[in-house]
Amino acid sequence: MMPAFIRQCKTLCFRSFSAIIILCAATVSVCMAQPVPAPQIAPQVKIDSIVVVVNNGVITRKELNDRITLVESKLKRQGIHPPRAELERQVLERMIVESVQLQRAKERGIQVDNRQLDAMVAMIVEQNHMTMDQFRHELESNGSSLQIFRETVRNDITRERLRDLEVTSKIEVSDSEVDHLLGITESPTGGASTATQAARHEIRLAHILIRIPENASPEQIAGRRDRAERVLQNLREGGTFEQNAATYS
Repeated sequence: MMPAFIRQCKTLCFRSFSAIIILCAATVSVCMAQPVPAPQIAPQVKIDSIVVVVNNGVITRKELNDRITLVESKLKRQGIHPPRAELERQVLERMIVESVQLQRAKERGIQVDNRQLDAMVAMIVEQNHMTMDQFRHELESNGSSLQIFRETVRNDITRERLRDLEVTSKIEVSDSEVDHLLGITESPTGGASTATQAARHEIRLAHILIRIPENASPEQIAGRRDRAERVLQNLREGGTFEQNAATYS
């Protein structure tokens, strides 16, 4: 016979063990009943890529696509719809040339400050007979922005100045050519004649260049003519040569 207190202990242990099993089963049931949350999908982030390396610079896919969008918008307004592949090739070639020119301009210390850029942008807005807000809206409707347009103008001015500098550095004008142009003739002995000495005087020359781009349209030529006439009118009304040169040249 098993003692009574041992039988009571076994009964209590069995009941406790049964309670533990029931509790664990209930816990498992509750855990299984909980809905499993769906895995979180990270938002896709479009990473820019490099299309081509140009010396110390690069042209990214975004830069190329932005330029193609601008060119396509301009061509569509003219009723021109070139193949996408051909357009991309031509735009990329042009961007490579521009990148090389801008790098050379930077090496030669050519810069366009914000004052000169503001003046040029304001003149372009005026030529289009728009307010700045209207001009900004027009750019945005064509897939561009005022900031992109300003940088495009800055780069255009920089490359024009580089071309002017490189052309000027290759031009050599002798003193005899200058004397001939001014109508000054030299005597056989190498010195200026008496009449020439009386007529000789020093002349300071400067110019304001209104450049017409290659393959310019009639509208562009007319715009450059209007700009030149505006400069002339400003000078006749007392405007300084330096101010007009900084604004329009």
